[in-house]
Order: sequence, then structure tokens, then C-alpha cells
Amino acid sequence: SYLTQSKTLTLVEQRTSVSKVYIAIAGTLFVAFSVLFNVLHVFTTNVIAVTVPAVRLLEAAQSGDIETLKVYGFYFVLLAVIDVTEDLFYNYILYYNPYWWAQKLILVAWLIWPQYLGAK
Repeated sequence: SYLTQSKTLTLVEQRTSVSKVYIAIAGTLFVAFSVLFNVLHVFTTNVIAVTVPAVRLLEAAQSGDIETLKVYGFYFVLLAVIDVTEDLFYNYILYYNPYWWAQKLILVAWLIWPQYLGAK
């Protein structure tokens, strides 16, 4: 399964003696609660939108994969445009689209998950 392939979850499981499944469920519930109920929604969405692609970008740089570097470079440019738009029209966006943060998180997930090849 996907959880057995995650080095980070394996490390956290070893240090805390908590199953990877419970860690993944707790993380998913935290993100869902945060984004859907607008509690730490900006922080949670931006941490996920920046941290995960940054780690993948560093892995691609270490392996010398130029194509992946280009893809994640484009991703960060797109993310910067979205963030500037959010800053300029924050109240307008939330008035007409209260689930903007959930939709942004779905877009980010589609772009960064390799099995969907969204960013390519």
C-alpha cells in the first residue's frame, strides 16, 4: 500500500509507536476539519501547497531529473499567481466561494500526486 512506501510515516511510526494508519487518518481529519470549517485554513493549505512540492523538487534536483524540475518550477509559478490573486481578492473570493480553500487544496493535490500527472 501507499503508506508502507512513505519514509516519513515509517520514521514517525518508529519514533512514536503509533500505527501509520492512525497517523494518516489523524492528518486527513485535521486537514479536512481545518479547511472545511475555516480554522487555520490559510495556514494548512499553504503549508501543504508549498512543503510537499518543495520536497519533491529537492528529490528531483538530487537525482538530476530535469523534466521534473521544470514541472515543479511551473507549479511554483502557478502557485505564486494563485496566492497573489488570493491576496488581492480575499474577501471577494470568500464571499462568492466560501469553499475556496477546499477547492485550492484539491487542485494542489491533483497537481502534486504523481499518479494523476496533473502538473505534467
